Amino acid sequence: MIEQRRVLNAIHQGGSGSGVSYYGAANTCGRRAILDREYPRISDLSDPRDNAATVGTLFHLFAEAYYTNTPLEGAVEINQLSGTSNWAEAQRLFKEHRSRFPKESGGMGKVIACEMDLPVRGPDGEPVSLDNPFGVEKFTARIDMVVEHTEDSIKVFEKERGLVLPEPGIYLVDHKTKGRMDPHMEYGWKMGYQTSAYMMYYEYLFGVRPKGMIMNVIIRHKKLTDASFVAYLIPYPDEDQQQATKWFMQRGEQNVKIGAPNPGACIGQYGACVHLTSGTCNRYK
Repeated sequence: MIEQRRVLNAIHQGGSGSGVSYYGAANTCGRRAILDREYPRISDLSDPRDNAATVGTLFHLFAEAYYTNTPLEGAVEINQLSGTSNWAEAQRLFKEHRSRFPKESGGMGKVIACEMDLPVRGPDGEPVSLDNPFGVEKFTARIDMVVEHTEDSIKVFEKERGLVLPEPGIYLVDHKTKGRMDPHMEYGWKMGYQTSAYMMYYEYLFGVRPKGMIMNVIIRHKKLTDASFVAYLIPYPDEDQQQATKWFMQRGEQNVKIGAPNPGACIGQYGACVHLTSGTCNRYK
């Protein structure tokens, strides 16, 4: 049995620190990854404006509280959050999700952990080990859920979600809230580094290979229907994907050690890099 490290971890925003997002930024620009750590941009959960990332965080919070039987009042100041549009939207999504897939049905399987921070930390709060399968100095992750499926729960899951799981065993679960349905989502997750890295890391730490990673997707339709709730199964990465994931991490680490800026990344798909516009980065120095 894996010990759950902390209750209602989802409320702690900002990522795990040295995870896939960090290495993704490092692959784009080594200086950006460094500055992201020096000047963390953490969303204010009480911000009344509609924010997709905050809605997603709050959905994770509701899911963690639900599956761990933990009162929300023990984790956050409800008075600060309950009146915001983000809270209302996340609550709308989760209530509908819970009514369609109640934990009492057993379709989710046996929940072993929620918002699981890795590596495991000791009583002093320090990581027990920084060893990882990627060949980098440090890797961290926060897994939304770890579940164990039996033959019976697989049948219930298939009935509820229309997705056939290959066999009983350990599965990782990742919750995703999306503004619209993207036909390329499944392919992106299969080829992406997050799913591969999480499954590889889990096996490395616990000696148990996950059977796959379940992507629990909620589309934020104005009127929620069956089409708003989609599940995908991402298989354990093959050898090529494992090697690509290791190279991804190692390239990022090397970029950070060099610390040089990438001028080509200053202006991207979503505009200028925040460190350039804020003045925290001067690419010419």
